[in-house]
Amino acid sequence: MTTHVKSWITGVAAMMLTLGIFAEDAGTIAVSGTAEKTFKADVGYIVLYVQGDGILMVDAVKKADENTEAVIAAIKEGREEIKDIQINLLEIGEKGSHFYGNQDREPPRPQLSRQLIVTIPPRPELAVEIIDSAIRTGATLSRQSHTSYSGDLKSAVVYGLLDSEQHEIALKKEALEDAKQKAEALAELAGVKLANVKSIGCQSISGIHHQIRSFSQMIEFPTEYVDTDPDAIKIGASISMTFEIAGD
Repeated sequence: MTTHVKSWITGVAAMMLTLGIFAEDAGTIAVSGTAEKTFKADVGYIVLYVQGDGILMVDAVKKADENTEAVIAAIKEGREEIKDIQINLLEIGEKGSHFYGNQDREPPRPQLSRQLIVTIPPRPELAVEIIDSAIRTGATLSRQSHTSYSGDLKSAVVYGLLDSEQHEIALKKEALEDAKQKAEALAELAGVKLANVKSIGCQSISGIHHQIRSFSQMIEFPTEYVDTDPDAIKIGASISMTFEIAGD
């Protein structure tokens, strides 16, 4: 085989990979179309934590109730922009005050931990004000835990899209059109014509999903996609299509 022929084959193979094309058999052309777009957020979420501890569990519950009420009152004061405050019970257990190797174990100190998810407009300056008010009242920005995991949420503030379904539909249409264009380009390269669509599948949507883990605890946000940048909520779509090749 001459160097020229080898070079031509290599070039065609590279173009097929670039187009994302995989042939199922000699009578079809299979392609994968993609689309991605960045949106501005229309909602924001602040994740806060409140604890209460005491000699007995009843004391811990009472203290946690008092602390929760104080934090909520502080962040609501003078702020009509707050849309919602979700309160989640994280755990009822023992305050993490022991260390490995400590032989003189102290008596247990019950603790109750809660998570607050504050819904606000996508305004970073408002988020900072609310966080400062919460901290001054005793809230924390992370859960008291001995463990954390790779991929855990590190930001106390995230942003999202309230209505992502319409964006998903639009992106799927763009991905479909992208697949058609790739198929047409390959057909022209091969000197053939496309016929009917044989199959459409592998439809997928990508983005940072609304379920995010923090200190091994799943955080459930109301919106489908979230990110830490209010100006960069990314959503991607992918669709695979198989076309029949027209006969002579």
